[in-house]
Amino acid sequence: MTKSRPFRFGVICEQMQTAEEWVTKARQAEDYDYRHPVILAKEAATLDLLSDGRFELGIGAGWLRSEYEQAGMAFESAGLRVSHLEEAIHVLKGLFADQPLTFAGNYYTITNLNGFPKPVQRPHPPFLVGAGSKRMLALAAREADIVGILPKALPNGTISEEITERLPATMAQKVAWVRQAAGERFHEEDLQRRRERFGFSYFVVSDTSMKRLLPS
Repeated sequence: MTKSRPFRFGVICEQMQTAEEWVTKARQAEDYDYRHPVILAKEAATLDLLSDGRFELGIGAGWLRSEYEQAGMAFESAGLRVSHLEEAIHVLKGLFADQPLTFAGNYYTITNLNGFPKPVQRPHPPFLVGAGSKRMLALAAREADIVGILPKALPNGTISEEITERLPATMAQKVAWVRQAAGERFHEEDLQRRRERFGFSYFVVSDTSMKRLLPS
């Protein structure tokens, strides 16, 4: 068994109104639909430079239909959005690398493009991929440095409210899918019962609940 990683905690900034508040609590999360991966690579590398290598790139396939509709964007099927994301991750990692990238996929075509700037963290900043379905969890297991285990997204563009999506048995099944897809990439992890059972060591909470999480 590998050495246990320390617990880590993240904050989802739901109440940020000013730049100063953002700087205090911000975390960066992106949805591939809102950023072409070439532009996202520049933004992510820049943030990694500005934070002196403390940046983590949170990325997903998108799930909230209302945001797409409000932005005037087509809400494609889940399968298509996941396929887009898979290619986007390939492009991002290629642009973070030292050599120019040439890539021809179904959705993105990149020709001899050298990503600039380059991130501080090598070969790239840690990727955090949030996932709830088996296919997305498998993609996260193969490509991400951090996997966020979530309730599944529904075809209508919402997140499942079913209690079964939040039960230990469901969590265990999702972790098993991650293990299976990750193969040798999966490291055993030692708030201790959850880590021992599921391998979780990174917990994310809303900024409205952050103070309640702090030690008294």
